[in-house]
Amino acid sequence: MLGAKPPFMIPRWLGRIAAGEHMVVMMTESRAGSNRKARNGLGWAPAHPSWRQGFAEVLDSAFG
Repeated sequence: MLGAKPPFMIPRWLGRIAAGEHMVVMMTESRAGSNRKARNGLGWAPAHPSWRQGFAEVLDSAFG
């Protein structure tokens, strides 16, 4: 959306040497959290249906 270059990527083996196994797992295998508890317990709803739509709206309002 911003016209930025794709993120720089390095092989996992090099990431393990540079940052350690834990960081490699966090950056490659971790899943996003769930907002189900807030939705059910608090009646909360996100302001945007998806992060992509929210990001696009913020960009549009800032640079529109």
